[in-house]
Amino acid sequence: MADEASHLWGHQDGTRRLERSLVDRKSFIIEEMNDYTFIHPKHNKWDWSEDELPLRSVVVDRRGLVVSSGWPKFFNTGERPTNDAKLEAALGSGEEVFFTEKLDGTLIIRSVLPDGRVIFRTRGTWDGGDFGPLAHAIAAARYPALLDPTLMPEGSLLFEYVGPANLIVIAYEQDDLWFLGAVRHADAHLMPVEQLQTFASEHGLQCVPLVELPRDLKALFAAVRDWSDREGVVVRLQRGQLLIKLKSARYLALHAMRANMSYALIVEYARGAEVTTEAELEAGLLELGYDYELCQVAKGYFRTYQQQLARSEATLAAAKQLHAEFLALADDQANPPADERERRKRFAMQATRQPDPLRQALFALYDNRPERVQALLFRWYITDQRP
Repeated sequence: MADEASHLWGHQDGTRRLERSLVDRKSFIIEEMNDYTFIHPKHNKWDWSEDELPLRSVVVDRRGLVVSSGWPKFFNTGERPTNDAKLEAALGSGEEVFFTEKLDGTLIIRSVLPDGRVIFRTRGTWDGGDFGPLAHAIAAARYPALLDPTLMPEGSLLFEYVGPANLIVIAYEQDDLWFLGAVRHADAHLMPVEQLQTFASEHGLQCVPLVELPRDLKALFAAVRDWSDREGVVVRLQRGQLLIKLKSARYLALHAMRANMSYALIVEYARGAEVTTEAELEAGLLELGYDYELCQVAKGYFRTYQQQLARSEATLAAAKQLHAEFLALADDQANPPADERERRKRFAMQATRQPDPLRQALFALYDNRPERVQALLFRWYITDQRP
């Protein structure tokens, strides 16, 4: 990839330069920020040409020279048959192949800008968003070498931020930065695993764990597929220049569950299964294959549902009581209404003074439409989650 000529990348004196005007604006977000251009893909980007791979997350200066770079775009097994064939050939020939654990967090890109500023950003944010300050704080406390602008200004260092507050699927007990790799700006060369370990040791960094796995392709897939406590591995071959992701089947299933996990989903499940307690909810979800962490997320949604349900029931009780009181006023025995129109007008004078949704509920009760009362209270409290 590093030596490949393309229309997007020019080369001069061994340094690549991006032709920014040729970047496809339909596929990439291009942000101009003073002296720099920040480029990363749109969410619907799925078809990648080889020369677009470095644009997974890259920052260039006005000349098109890279000043910060994340990983190039790389793929899962099965996505690119040519990559799978290279992996199979490497395993069969005895070529050096490394497997590093695929940590389940957020990628942090540490770079040194030409003016000497050290930045910690994510793939999609220039300032790191919520993760930038967290990464900087961890570096200051445990990995101070990362704050030194003389440490590898010619490339970007790549880390995975994990922690209990950054739960995706795999739970981590402590906030930390795991050193994953490095990319050289001049030519997109990726740091090989042996150099990675040496660099981590020299600068006091925590290096991504190596994993021992079978060198038979079928056995390799089977081993990773059955993992329950890790996301998967990144396969590194061709001296670390070709990366392939291999994820466990359980992780993929749990990730899909988590991606679909929502307040609305838990409300639907609780109502359909007639769940009334957290214990019933957890038992049902565990039976469906949800893990402990997902159950904790679900229980948080369930608590919100129960709180809103209690508010709905309290409003319904208040509406029924006021309905009886207002009817008694409308049917004043000393001065009975002349007709239904006057009776409703008297009731409305009282009901319209009440706030919504109580006002709406009162009119629905007056019209003898209990199903409408239930529907409007459900929408107000459960669906819209109003106080």
